[in-house]
Amino acid sequence: MTFLIPAFAVLWGWLFLAGAASAATFVLLNPYLFVVVRYIPRLLKIADSRAAEARATPWTVAWRELLFLWYQHRPLVFAFAVAGLIGLGLVAFGARERLPAWLRFGEDGGEAGPSEVPSRLAAILTLAYVVGYSALYAWKGGLFRGQNYLPVAAFTSLAAAWAGLGVWDRLAARLPALGRGPWPQLGYALVLGALLYLPASASYVEVVPTTTRLAERRLAGGLSQLELRQVFYERGEHPMWALARGNPMAVSPVPALSSVAPQDLDRADAEIFFASRLFGPDAAFYQARRATERISVAPRFLRARGPALELWLHPWQPVGEPEALTPEPLPRKNRFKVTLARPLEPDERVSLLLWLRIERGRPRPGWMWLGGARVSLFENQNQGRRSRFLTQRVELQTDSPELEIGFERSLEVAAPFEIQLQRWRPPAD
Repeated sequence: MTFLIPAFAVLWGWLFLAGAASAATFVLLNPYLFVVVRYIPRLLKIADSRAAEARATPWTVAWRELLFLWYQHRPLVFAFAVAGLIGLGLVAFGARERLPAWLRFGEDGGEAGPSEVPSRLAAILTLAYVVGYSALYAWKGGLFRGQNYLPVAAFTSLAAAWAGLGVWDRLAARLPALGRGPWPQLGYALVLGALLYLPASASYVEVVPTTTRLAERRLAGGLSQLELRQVFYERGEHPMWALARGNPMAVSPVPALSSVAPQDLDRADAEIFFASRLFGPDAAFYQARRATERISVAPRFLRARGPALELWLHPWQPVGEPEALTPEPLPRKNRFKVTLARPLEPDERVSLLLWLRIERGRPRPGWMWLGGARVSLFENQNQGRRSRFLTQRVELQTDSPELEIGFERSLEVAAPFEIQLQRWRPPAD
């Protein structure tokens, strides 16, 4: 009985069924549907508050939309997308009766099925989604977020493909040689390669670990324990996230190990540096470094990406368990006295572990006095308002069990606070 139904009604019926199927799939296969619906008002409120803080307007959001498409498509594809959208606009507003042959979904007239879409309606639907979604998001989106605007990129990509095929057809019409021999296949291969390059490169970056990440894993496997360890590493393009966040070690990123005093490097447990340093202007410094184990981490296709690194281990040996100390205030501000269970041995070095309560917004200590020596402090963990600090290893020239410790006078450090002392012996040669 379809011959009694107008072609446009059949077309809109197919569109309605497609939309209903999409909505039903989202509802039936989304186990977090009610969570999403419940949090939509909260997300909108957060977006509005952040937009107000950033002083975002619909015009700034619209500008960010253009920049997003420019970045996602790159200049050439972006130009083709604009040309394709202009062509669709000409057809949608009647400036042309129909799309060019390379822009058609199907033929006009007759009974319209799912694969036969009138050209003008196809242009209206495609253009309406791009312009309508962009305008609605700029008006009500508040603060621009790329993931919220990403659906538009599918339709602008389609418009760019239409424009690109149109340019190719016109070139082939003027240069018949382009339509013969290997040229069409070569053109398709180049377009396919360009389309696959960005997602393939993004997938490669996400899947293949960096050499810094592999160095972190080798470091964790090369040390018998990570608690209270100290590491120097050279900053690079790929930061060492695992070393920089929530770890029990004292981590010191530096531009180059050659800028660090050799005695400070000797008191650390590991050094990570670029392999190219062994052949650079400071090669003598790096080659003279001593290590009980040397591990090379080099980039390999599908295995690791990034610069070649050297991981040199010389772990110190802990002497017993950390010793809890009780700080006793002294008359001078931020000065305290602690008493050790036994005096230090001549070959022992010490490091301190402290838990300090620091109010939000107050300055954080970067160093402290320990037995008359100024030592660096490394903050590597937070629990509420308490911060965990670890000192570098030091050699104390004293045979007394009593030690004086102190902090900067600009800080507000009050007892009681937790403090532990760990004794160490140098690594075995």
